[in-house]
Amino acid sequence: MSLPLAAWARHHGLGPITTSENEKAAIDGLYYELQQDGSTRTATVTYEKKDENGMYRSSYAGDVVIPEKVKHKGRTYKVESVGKGAFANCPELTSVTLPSGVEAIGDIAFGNCTGLKSVNIPCSVSHIGEGAFYACAALQRVDFEEADSTAQNYLTLGESVFYGCRSLEQIYICSTSQPLRLPSTAFAECRRLRSFKTLGTISDLGSGAFQNCTSLTGVDFDRIEWAFEDAFDGCIGFSEDDTAKWNAILEKQKAAEEPDAVPDDEVPAKFPGDVYAWLTEHIQYPKKCQEQGILGIVSVQFMILPDGSITDVKGLRGPDKELIKEAERVVRSMPKWEPATMGGKPVRMRHVLPVLFRLP
Repeated sequence: MSLPLAAWARHHGLGPITTSENEKAAIDGLYYELQQDGSTRTATVTYEKKDENGMYRSSYAGDVVIPEKVKHKGRTYKVESVGKGAFANCPELTSVTLPSGVEAIGDIAFGNCTGLKSVNIPCSVSHIGEGAFYACAALQRVDFEEADSTAQNYLTLGESVFYGCRSLEQIYICSTSQPLRLPSTAFAECRRLRSFKTLGTISDLGSGAFQNCTSLTGVDFDRIEWAFEDAFDGCIGFSEDDTAKWNAILEKQKAAEEPDAVPDDEVPAKFPGDVYAWLTEHIQYPKKCQEQGILGIVSVQFMILPDGSITDVKGLRGPDKELIKEAERVVRSMPKWEPATMGGKPVRMRHVLPVLFRLP
């Protein structure tokens, strides 16, 4: 069962959009944040308002077509992105057409749009944020537009991007200029998802990426370069041949991680400074745990990518679930690490960090 959108957002530390430097305007039934930087004018589709509990509230409904450009006070703005929470909690929204040239879809942009049935993703989109289509229970079709063969198109996906889209039956992501990463719980709880296909390679398959996709049978395992061992937990429809391919991927990874396979010139990843001092400064001790005197250590596992960024954060164990959630949040917010190197080249490294909670 999916978490309520507000609870999921709090768990992942997603805050509100900052609008202090932008002008907000309603144009032809949609709300935009308008920004001018020199001669460049851009627009971001945004939410209508927030209620007293900080929940996104908008009156968007039916079939929405977002234009490529909008005009306001005699000026023309290019629609560049769909902002954080822009259409969240709009149960009467049924379909969305994004304009050619839009570059990003923000965190929980369509979260909890329970009536949304279809959406097209132009090849110009390079980033889809965390939980962008979280719990869109009626979503059946997501069409990714094919890019021109000469275009340098990239696509990054946030964690839980299609989590809980229980009506989604198939996903086909066209080839991109760089290998595709599928982060943690990207398609978890998509119980009708039958096939996932991409023309490119999958460089990283995150923790629980397809967790409980009980109808999933069509996956090209030959395209997977690296994966968490729990990526397909709860998937029960694979053939014996597919299961053998998946086990072979895991065995290959395990062999590569054996001590005798590690060269002498491997250098582990390093935090830029005192990691424990940084954690102490940024931890927000859960009030309930403070009041009840709950303290201890939470072990958090995560992956440090070759560019030093952190992904696939997962609390392994801890004295209380609220402490585990806070430990995951604070680790996600860490600055980039100095990546691990092997043979002088940056490589990914899995790391487990103890996060200490102690009362003053």
